[in-house]
Amino acid sequence: MSTETPTTDPARTADSFISRLLLASAGALVVLVLLASLGRLPLLAHAFLVRQDIAITLTLAMLFVVFAPLIARSRDQNPLFALERRHVAIASLIVVIVCLVGFQTVLWGRDLSRDEQMAMFDARTFAAGHWIGIIPENWVGFRPALNTIFMQSGLAGSAWASDYRPINSALHAIGQLLGYAHIVGPLFGALGLWATWRCARLMWPDGSGSEAVTVSVVTLLLSAQFLLNAMTAYAMAPLLALNMVWLLLVWRDDKPSHAGALAIGFFATGLHQVLYHPLFAFPVAAVFLIQRRWGLAAIYALAYPAFILFWEMFSGLRADWASVLPMAGAAAGPATGAAGGLLDQARNLAGEFGWGSVTIQAANLVRLLSWQHIAFLPLLIAGGVRAWRTRDTRLLTLVAIIVLTIAIKLVLRPYQGHGWGYRYLHGALGAMCLLCGAGWIELRQRGIAHARVFITLSLVTLVTIIPLRFYHAYEFAGAFARPAFAAMESGADIAIVDNLAAPFSQDIVINDPFVRNRPVMLLASGVSPAQMAALCRDYRITTVDRRDLAAVNAFFRRPLAATQPSRSDATMAAAAQCRADQRSRSASSR
Repeated sequence: MSTETPTTDPARTADSFISRLLLASAGALVVLVLLASLGRLPLLAHAFLVRQDIAITLTLAMLFVVFAPLIARSRDQNPLFALERRHVAIASLIVVIVCLVGFQTVLWGRDLSRDEQMAMFDARTFAAGHWIGIIPENWVGFRPALNTIFMQSGLAGSAWASDYRPINSALHAIGQLLGYAHIVGPLFGALGLWATWRCARLMWPDGSGSEAVTVSVVTLLLSAQFLLNAMTAYAMAPLLALNMVWLLLVWRDDKPSHAGALAIGFFATGLHQVLYHPLFAFPVAAVFLIQRRWGLAAIYALAYPAFILFWEMFSGLRADWASVLPMAGAAAGPATGAAGGLLDQARNLAGEFGWGSVTIQAANLVRLLSWQHIAFLPLLIAGGVRAWRTRDTRLLTLVAIIVLTIAIKLVLRPYQGHGWGYRYLHGALGAMCLLCGAGWIELRQRGIAHARVFITLSLVTLVTIIPLRFYHAYEFAGAFARPAFAAMESGADIAIVDNLAAPFSQDIVINDPFVRNRPVMLLASGVSPAQMAALCRDYRITTVDRRDLAAVNAFFRRPLAATQPSRSDATMAAAAQCRADQRSRSASSR
């Protein structure tokens, strides 16, 4: 009696893999949505989830389930086009143009969040040739009303400055001196795209890897998160670009490249917050230990703590350089307190960890994945499978970058506040796109890399996800921009903003480092009725009140009638009366 050896049908195995891949992607999206929905999210995270993210995420999950059998049965083996240098140059130029136009149109030509505003605040300070902004004497008494959120504490008298690291601001200062500060994001967006292409070429230099290079670049180019963050003054576009240039230099692995990588690492650590670039660099540099390259590992192990310490000391050093005395009772010297302060901050943030952190991080990941190329998540998972199956050092390093960043931010305050996509993973977005390229190779080797499907999904992303996300940004930014522009165009000397009348309405109050702007923007909660009476005698007044902020409250689903009385009501009433009296006097004098 003969026995037949069972054989595995390669086509059936491939069909099974692509089906499981798409179903796993759908399942992951649904689980993330459920986790995000189970907790009590911060107001802004909840609004973004409900108003912008859930519908797209669940639609993607449904599409993955519906089309899994169809894609599994497809036998398209057409090659994907290969990107050449000129294609990347054209794509980079498109990024610059789209982001320049997008800032003025999609984002209303205005810095929305305090992160962006602080970047530009220090940029204006540096461009004016100063280390620290100075409040004129007649406005020092109104310091709290000028909006000091995310300002450096401990500066005495008239001095004020951002509490962020300075490199992002320095880049924007250079842009301002060259004629346009907001050119920085678009240029670094283009640099990030180019550096991702170069890293992909380095990973897959031969012709067989050209499709993976294309996938890596296209998934980044068609990321709404990538494009929108490159429109802003956030440090995210420079962080992504510098991370990818750093990775390219480290992977080139010669002495000049490592020297360049260390120089870039120093500046990248000082972009915004000291945590983000070292999170990217650590898994890459840890490979030197595995390879027993003790000298090189020691150089990086000594360099990065020094970078972090220097930038943690910077705020105090800047005050010293500007000859600004510390406020009475402030901490002693920057050198003595930097390391201890950093550890205390980490302990305090870690102490906030709990179930709420899990739900917030789930909402963050929903936001991340729903702002990307439609094929991003399946390709990313396939790239992870390839990294595990081949044990390729570079691919495993990319996985480690992503996992480490998610894990650390889960423990250390995952809430991002404002953000187009998930900002805290933006520095790792290039690494994720490289993994998508590896995922394509995995699919190709299994005979299920469908070029027509990828091209179709790219076109669908271009005409649906990106315009929809641009509209989401336009709608949200416009709710704050319209009342801000109305105040700026009023011809008044001072604008009193009812910062307790709507969520984040304090972000409308933006002032120049030397308070040269008119109108001067003041938080109503920081102005007493007596001060308001004094201002009314000397200045023309306008207001941004609850009715002006109706669109903001509508976004957060807070009806005007539901807005509670607040301690700013008396000041707003005095400001409104002052405004009416001034209009009456102006009309009677004509």
